[in-house]
This record gives sequence, structure tokens and C-alpha cells, in this order.
Amino acid sequence: MRYRRGSIDNHLKKRAIVLLTSLAEEKYSCTFVSGFTNGV
Repeated sequence: MRYRRGSIDNHLKKRAIVLLTSLAEEKYSCTFVSGFTNGV
């Protein structure tokens, strides 16, 4: 399969955004859980 250069860039951007989002969610949930348990 041949891809145009733009579609590859878009695909990589989407992958990077998904990775960053999942990492941010992990960090956020960890800090949220620890803060919640500390608050209680």
C-alpha cells in the first residue's frame, strides 16, 4: 500500500496525540486517586 506523505504525517500525529492523552490521563488519575485518599 502506498501512502501520500500527508496521510503518514496525519497518522503519526494522531498516534502521538493518543499516546500523550493516555499518559496525561494516567498521571491525572494517579494524582487524583492519591489526593483523594490523602484527603480522606
